[in-house]
Amino acid sequence: MRNNSETFDLHNLAPQRELRLVIEIGYDLPLYITSHNDIPGFPSNAILGVLKKCSATSQRLLPEQGRAEIGAINFEVVDIAGQLSYVLRDELEQGSSIKGRRVRLFQGFAGLDWDDFRLEQTQIAEDSVSYAAGAYKVRCRDIQREMRRDI
Repeated sequence: MRNNSETFDLHNLAPQRELRLVIEIGYDLPLYITSHNDIPGFPSNAILGVLKKCSATSQRLLPEQGRAEIGAINFEVVDIAGQLSYVLRDELEQGSSIKGRRVRLFQGFAGLDWDDFRLEQTQIAEDSVSYAAGAYKVRCRDIQREMRRDI
């Protein structure tokens, strides 16, 4: 069960709302990538307004087909002035790839403070990070797949 802040619930129930999304990549110093650059109270280690496409599916059971699907996140980041390239290169030089890193998706609304954003999903970045036409595409898999190693 999600615990929403009272402020989040008020914004979520408003007849008009403007969605804001944030991706957090779990490096030692987490990197935040935002869909807009107007989120108050945001951490300093962020690339603002470059998250352009984001799709997230959650787990679901399909009993009529006798199967279940595990969630996924796919997102696209426009590499304005090479900001993301710089971070990825710096992390690689320190021996830290994006592959296998925790990726978290947060949801909020225009005018909502960062502390009131809601965590939507936690995933693990796959090794299939691609770059084309000035944008990175990142695919993630559900964090529960990591449990398979221990079973």
